[in-house]
Amino acid sequence: MLSLINLSFGYTDQKLFSKVNINIYPNDKIGLVGRNGSGKTTLLKILADEIREYDGEKVLSSYLSIGFLPQEVNFLQEDFTPFLLCKQAFKDIEAKINRLEYLSSKLDDPIYHQEYDNLLNELDKSNLLSYEYKIRITLSNLGLSLNDINKPFRELSSGYKVRAYLGYLMLLYPDILMLDEPTNYLDIDAIQYLIDFLKSYEKSFIIISHDKNLLDSVTNKIWDLFANNLYVYSNCNYSNFLLRKQEFLENLEKTSKNIEKKIKQQMEFINRFRAKESKASSVQSRIKMIEKIEKIEIPKEDSINFKIKSSNNRFSNILSCENLCFGFTNQYLLEKIHFSILRGDRIFLIGKNGIGKTTFLRLLVGQLIPKEGKVTIHNNSKIGYFEQNAALQENFASTVYEFFSNSEDAQKLSETERKKFLGNFGFSGIEVEKNISFLSGGEKVRLILSKIFLSNPDILILDEPTTHLDIDTKEILIENLNSYDGAILAVSHDIDFIRRVAQKYVTIENKNLSWFDEITQYLEKIQIKEKEQKLKKKENTNVTIKPTISTNKRQQIEKQILEYEKEIITIEKKIKEIERRFAENLSFSEIQDLNKEYEELNIKYEDLFSKLIELENIIR
Repeated sequence: MLSLINLSFGYTDQKLFSKVNINIYPNDKIGLVGRNGSGKTTLLKILADEIREYDGEKVLSSYLSIGFLPQEVNFLQEDFTPFLLCKQAFKDIEAKINRLEYLSSKLDDPIYHQEYDNLLNELDKSNLLSYEYKIRITLSNLGLSLNDINKPFRELSSGYKVRAYLGYLMLLYPDILMLDEPTNYLDIDAIQYLIDFLKSYEKSFIIISHDKNLLDSVTNKIWDLFANNLYVYSNCNYSNFLLRKQEFLENLEKTSKNIEKKIKQQMEFINRFRAKESKASSVQSRIKMIEKIEKIEIPKEDSINFKIKSSNNRFSNILSCENLCFGFTNQYLLEKIHFSILRGDRIFLIGKNGIGKTTFLRLLVGQLIPKEGKVTIHNNSKIGYFEQNAALQENFASTVYEFFSNSEDAQKLSETERKKFLGNFGFSGIEVEKNISFLSGGEKVRLILSKIFLSNPDILILDEPTTHLDIDTKEILIENLNSYDGAILAVSHDIDFIRRVAQKYVTIENKNLSWFDEITQYLEKIQIKEKEQKLKKKENTNVTIKPTISTNKRQQIEKQILEYEKEIITIEKKIKEIERRFAENLSFSEIQDLNKEYEELNIKYEDLFSKLIELENIIR
């Protein structure tokens, strides 16, 4: 389907990879792995024709369709909506439906009957008349509400744009699907939906991901970008690949040692008998033998070996907030929050996208001012705040060394000490002079972490720190966080990371904090209250809770709640019936009517649930 022959690429004299030869075959499920900065995204862009200047040859089969999801989606029309974007995946079908509508208006003329019947039968067989329903279901499973689906892209965040474009590619169903870290903006439910989709994908895909669970679940081949070369491991998932790679490197090292031993033995003979004329021919023969021996070079990568140290401050109390309230409009997003964190705490803030997790962190570090209440930093405690790549946005013209050196802590170090410290984070030699704009996502994360860890903070406040980090670096981060003697407050959707570091779990519900003893409690709650959780993404569902209400008023509200519950049950039955009917062999007009009714029922369903939650909050 697609081949790369003797591919080499590099921005300077140093090549990212050299003489790569690979093939993509039908039904290949490829996981592309490697250290941050090893060239994974570059290789994917070459395959997707996003980069066209390279050494080597690319060969594609005729009529091959490729879908590429980059890490950031900045090329969408601003006035387009996710729904309109996804309709583009069905352009051919829409043209046929438009033709069908035209023919339906001409059925008085028998000449159009056969074409109409043939076209209707074709669309009905493939269940393509319900493509608008498929769009809504796909986008909903990726975390977009009915309201989000119809918003113009200029009103949506980067994460929503990526999710919308991922939905478009899933509906497009290309011959080769190429995904560059698709889980970066997905919550736990959406990640599972993507895994299920990829498991059943009947064509080929290549995915860059640092999610071990995802790679193990969906891949049958691993491409490993390691030490400027690409190594292919067929018929295996990620866990199998790790075992095979270890075995490969051990065998390589064993073979290398045997060769070195053989050369050493020959050199001992040469040195011993070089001066003896009677052994001259034997000596020359052995010299030629050594010259013909091919030495094996063991592939190695620069080690990453950073350490986190806290300050000499030994006080227990680090940070607290009292009666904390915050909102962007007349309604509060967070209300009357009381919270404290002590040295040694490992607290993870979890939950759906959009509930206010990042807002809460920004309030704690002083980037946002609360409407009411206060945040107190105790005992001059020092905060290390990681907010993904935001700190680099204004420093794209700087080099790695310049960015790192621009802090009070770095100024206390000599140039040699600074470069040594950066070396522990994978920036050695000429890497420190690399411009920030050329860094990969993971390299940017490592650079920001280097600056934070140099400050020896008493508390680490981390907003999605593992996003973009390769698996090896994530393992080192986990090891360091577990040995760190300060406090940790983190936001993450990486289940493996959460389980291995967190000791306490908290989410945001009804504008306040809700605590869990185990991550499994939260995951179970998601499954039990899936519909309620979806409603909480709507900004208008939160209402101010009144302290007391009269008995008469309570009875009226309880009666109204019963009425809403009855209506909701009725609507749920109707929705299920329509979903069942979509699988039947329906006519065009029936499908159109069902689509309209289905959308109206879903809107009414969400509206009733919103009202129900409001009333329950009042009497709670």
